[in-house]
Amino acid sequence: MGHVTGCLLPEPELPVHADPTRRKNRFLKGPIPLEWLQRAGGLPGDTLKAGVLVWHAAGLARSQAGLTLPPRLWQGWYRDRSTLYRALERLEAAGLVVVDRRRGRSPTVCIVTETEDNHGC
Repeated sequence: MGHVTGCLLPEPELPVHADPTRRKNRFLKGPIPLEWLQRAGGLPGDTLKAGVLVWHAAGLARSQAGLTLPPRLWQGWYRDRSTLYRALERLEAAGLVVVDRRRGRSPTVCIVTETEDNHGC
């Protein structure tokens, strides 16, 4: 059998800033107060999922204040932003987060916990 050359498609080039291992190794960084998760879990719809996403963003930012939720962060979790925004509204109404909304920008979120100093929110 002969070897056929030129039949393999070239590997797509990744942008310089793309690191495939970073996408695969997503994580939650704790401690995450169990009471906070329980309160979020008692809210309707995908609210708990939004809470987990906010804590994921906090782990990435190493902060609980000034968290941005750009589409690249939530697209694997939600089909559209309106579903996420409704869940953030429920978290905010429950006193679990403070959300700063500005037209044309991703929301900025601050996590509210009873054990932390929340003056940065």
